[in-house]
Amino acid sequence: MPLMLLTNLPVDNLKDAKRVLRYYIRRWECEEAIRFLKSQVKLEKIRTFRWSAIC
Repeated sequence: MPLMLLTNLPVDNLKDAKRVLRYYIRRWECEEAIRFLKSQVKLEKIRTFRWSAIC
């Protein structure tokens, strides 16, 4: 399945394209981790507590 990514990084060959794809995959993993923390761990609610309440 074809995939097209928009980037401002120079892509002159297959090695560069694979590098950009790795960056994209890593970014996606980070976004998914943040989404998990917000939804499952309720991380956003923690910021309203005092440190003693978190402990």
